[in-house]
Amino acid sequence: MMGLFRSKKKKSKEISLIGSPLVDLSAQVVVENDCSYLYVYPNNPSVANTVRCCWIKNHVTVADNYSPEADMKKGLQPKVPTNHCAFPNDLSFLDIETLELVWGKEGYTAFLFENNTLICAIPYWADQNFSGYSKFSCNEEFSGIPLTLGNEENEMFKKSKEAKAFWKQDFSLLWQDYQDSYLNELEEKYGKHINYYAIDGGHFPPKALVVFKKDNMKYVLTMGVGLFPQPKVDMHFDIPQDYAFFELGFCYSSHLTFDESTVFSQISSITSIPWVYNTFLAHRHTVDIQVDAAHLHGVLISDKSAQVAEFQKLTEDNINLLWIVPITEISYKRLTDDPSDYSEVETRIDNSDVIFKG
Repeated sequence: MMGLFRSKKKKSKEISLIGSPLVDLSAQVVVENDCSYLYVYPNNPSVANTVRCCWIKNHVTVADNYSPEADMKKGLQPKVPTNHCAFPNDLSFLDIETLELVWGKEGYTAFLFENNTLICAIPYWADQNFSGYSKFSCNEEFSGIPLTLGNEENEMFKKSKEAKAFWKQDFSLLWQDYQDSYLNELEEKYGKHINYYAIDGGHFPPKALVVFKKDNMKYVLTMGVGLFPQPKVDMHFDIPQDYAFFELGFCYSSHLTFDESTVFSQISSITSIPWVYNTFLAHRHTVDIQVDAAHLHGVLISDKSAQVAEFQKLTEDNINLLWIVPITEISYKRLTDDPSDYSEVETRIDNSDVIFKG
């Protein structure tokens, strides 16, 4: 989840890979062409994530007329003109023995520390037009050159401290407490579970799917997803903590016949969407879930709106329970063609109806 980069070389080196605990990404410091960079890239090139990189500092003085394009054409990482450097006389190499990479709580942002000081950050919203932040940059204007970290008023300092504290927790204990408290509450409401599936593949992070049957209804709920915040919620909501965490629920009449194992597998896959695609799931979002030939999609309805279950565990931890409600192709087309038309969703909420009846 975090660690030290170590190397005995002084120049032109790639310093140890550190993998994200939540996302199939790795981060690496590369010293090449008299400058140091932080890279974040997908371990599997076929996934939606792209390589993100951020200049950290130069190790030589660079003239104003320097052409970064010329170096890039040679396959070299470009330097930054010295007049854009916050510490133009500091050309030293990074202190490799004290470098530490910390991943953001959502698993996408990479924070690089040197001697416990934040020196570089690549947030999850970095792209070709914005590479990130560097302590050694004084740029606030030109694209392609990282912005300055500046002082601790920069949100990156707060986020990096929160991330350090977050990943120092004992997640085996957190998971056990989460599992026990949530499962106990579910069983108080729905009775003893009839099935329990680990859906984490035996790898971190821990996740499960639990099935209950009560009064001719079946309830399928995920467990453990809510331990970790989703990416990008703070870019879309004024109060991001109200949307950062979620669990999924699915309920249906027990007399219905469909391939339950396939549907459960699809629900398991939906729990991974935010961390596979660097996005988030929330109330009124649509997802692909094929329950039967007439229902190939679903809409997410927050229990905060529907008020069907109102589990104390989720309320206390501000975790959204998102009910997956299968919808017809006509309903799906209406929602995607006109995202403002949520009349069907609002009717379901008004009636506290999140049950799939086929």
